[in-house]
Amino acid sequence: IFGSDGGATRISQSMGANLKLFEGVQWFSFNHNWATGHLHAMGSLLGKGILPNLQSFDLDSTRIASDALATLLRGLEQSACVDNLQHLDLSSYSICPEGAEVLGLAIGRDILPSLRDLTISYNPGLSDEGVTSLALGLQASSRTKLKTLHLNSMGMGDAGLKSLAEAIQRGALEECSNLDASNNSPSLRNVFPFVTALRSGGRLRNLMYLNFTQGH
Repeated sequence: IFGSDGGATRISQSMGANLKLFEGVQWFSFNHNWATGHLHAMGSLLGKGILPNLQSFDLDSTRIASDALATLLRGLEQSACVDNLQHLDLSSYSICPEGAEVLGLAIGRDILPSLRDLTISYNPGLSDEGVTSLALGLQASSRTKLKTLHLNSMGMGDAGLKSLAEAIQRGALEECSNLDASNNSPSLRNVFPFVTALRSGGRLRNLMYLNFTQGH
């Protein structure tokens, strides 16, 4: 919806003064390199009640700092939309490993209980550290029931795959039907046992699409 021009602050102020105008908005795009201050402002607006019916929040390509992400998540926690938000997109160089830790902690605290679709693809700097943080959050959550998880092109290796497997074995992603972890770098000798063990153990029983291909 909004770009990265210098009028962003004025737009945020206008939104804050006209909260009722945004009550019916269900999809909001806040992407493409907004300044950290604008992201903090958006978090504050969410906490004040803007976008109460938000279902899809698109933050791709924002290069969001971990402290700004924490502010946004606190705003979501205080907002009425927390029970409606189903889709969150943090793809394309949006978050760093510290941001993944913030997101994992938020998921583990169940502040995104209705989230069904999480996309954090094309964040190659997350690596195993970021995947592990997310896996721990999914494992700790009792309410977040993801159906779609996009983890492609994140720099995940064997350690990240192991963390994800442990989380799944403990009940995470039990309702997931679409798991895309393509274009990462776990060894094939670990991918095949991972898939076989989870399917034979009754985990991922709803899975319809699984992608671990490594071609680019």
